[in-house]
Amino acid sequence: MTTGNSNRANPRDSREGGSAWAHIMRGLWRTPLGVFAIVMTTASITLMLIGMGAELLGFFENPYVGIFIYMILPGGMLLGLLLIPVAAYLRRRQWRNIMFHWLRDHRRKKILQEPFAVQWQKILEEKVRHYSFLNAEEKDRLQQLIQIFLVEKRFEGCNDLEITDEIRIVIAAEACMLVLGFLPYDVYPGLITLLVYPSTVVVPPSTMGVFTQNPFVERSKTAIYGQAFQRGPVILVWDEVKRGARHPESGHNVVYHEFAHLLDMESGSANGTPRLHSRDQYRTWAKVFTEEFLLLRRKSDKGEKTFLDSYGALNEAEFFAVATEYFFDRPVQMEKK
Repeated sequence: MTTGNSNRANPRDSREGGSAWAHIMRGLWRTPLGVFAIVMTTASITLMLIGMGAELLGFFENPYVGIFIYMILPGGMLLGLLLIPVAAYLRRRQWRNIMFHWLRDHRRKKILQEPFAVQWQKILEEKVRHYSFLNAEEKDRLQQLIQIFLVEKRFEGCNDLEITDEIRIVIAAEACMLVLGFLPYDVYPGLITLLVYPSTVVVPPSTMGVFTQNPFVERSKTAIYGQAFQRGPVILVWDEVKRGARHPESGHNVVYHEFAHLLDMESGSANGTPRLHSRDQYRTWAKVFTEEFLLLRRKSDKGEKTFLDSYGALNEAEFFAVATEYFFDRPVQMEKK
C-alpha cells in the first residue's frame, strides 16, 4: 500500500473527466439554448463558406450579398460561439443539481433502511397527541420524515438545556406533521439549525440607528416562545412545545406556528402565501385568505370576540401561522366557523 502521491496521470481519471464534459456537451442538444447556438453557428459558417466560394467563382455581383456574407453571417457565427459556453455552463449547473438530488435521495434511502427506534415510537404515543389521530400509513410516512429530519437538522440546547430524544422527537414530529400530505416534499430545505431554550426567551431591544425617527423613544425587551428566520435558525421554547403537544385543544402550538412561517417563506417572502401548484390555487387562496384576514382585522379592531387568536390580525404572515395552529388543533370548530 502506498501513501505518497504519484506524479503519473491516471488515464481512468482523465477518461472520467472527459466523459463528464462529453456528457454535458451531448446534453446541449437537449436544451433550447444549446440547440439554437449550435444551429446558428453551423448554419452561419456553412452559408459563409458557400457564399465566399460562390463570390470567388463570380456568381454574385450584388454588394448587398457581400454585406450578408462578410458582416451578417460572421456576426451570427460569433453569437452562436458565445452562446455555446453559456449553454454548456447552464447544462453543467443542471447536471450538478441532478447529481445533488441523486446523492440526497441515496443518502435518505440509507437513513430509511434503519428501523424506527422503539423508544421514539413510545415518545410519539405518549407525548404527541396528534400522532394517535393518524392511520397506519400516515404513521409510517411520519416516522420516515422524522428520521430524515433528525439526520439533516441540528438541535442545539441553549441556557444549559440538554437535548434529549424527547425534545428531538416531539419537535421533529410536529414539524413534519405540517408536510405529511405534501408528496414529494423536501423536508424544510433551508433549515439547518434549531435553537431550543428551556423557557421563555427575552429578545433584547433592537439597536436604534443614527437616522431613526424618535431616537429618544426607549425600545422594550420582548418575551417570545418561538421565532423563525428565512435563512437562519428556528428558535423554540421547550416548555411551550411540551404544552402545545399535550394540549392541542388550546389552539396554540409554537412548533406549528413557527414552521408555518418557514412554509410561508419558501415562496420568497413572509406574506401568508406558501408555495402552491397552479394559478387557480393562487387565485382561490388570495380570495379566501384576504376575506378572512380582513374580517379578523375588523373584528379585532372593534374588540369583538374572534375564533382565531387576534394576534393573527397583525399581518398576513401571522394570520397564516395562527390559522395553521387552529387547523391542526381545532379543525372541527374551524370548519364550522
